[in-house]
Amino acid sequence: MIDVSIGRMNLRLAPVFRDRASAIAREVGVGLRHQFARDLALGLRETSLENLDVPPLTLNPALSDKRLGMQIAAAICQQLRARSAQEM
Repeated sequence: MIDVSIGRMNLRLAPVFRDRASAIAREVGVGLRHQFARDLALGLRETSLENLDVPPLTLNPALSDKRLGMQIAAAICQQLRARSAQEM
């Protein structure tokens, strides 16, 4: 079993997403669970990160909260993979 814990996540969204921020943040959590379930290698190493910076994303406001959350989660996982590859 993979155990992932996020103590604090700062998600900065453009003002156009202000009313949707909470829903998008929840969907990021769902998206991370899906990403970790599909790619078990993400959770094989025990790692504690103080900080993980994800480059800015261009998000389409017309997309659903779920789709936006999945895009953000994918970007987070991409950074985790890149960081893991650098540490090897």
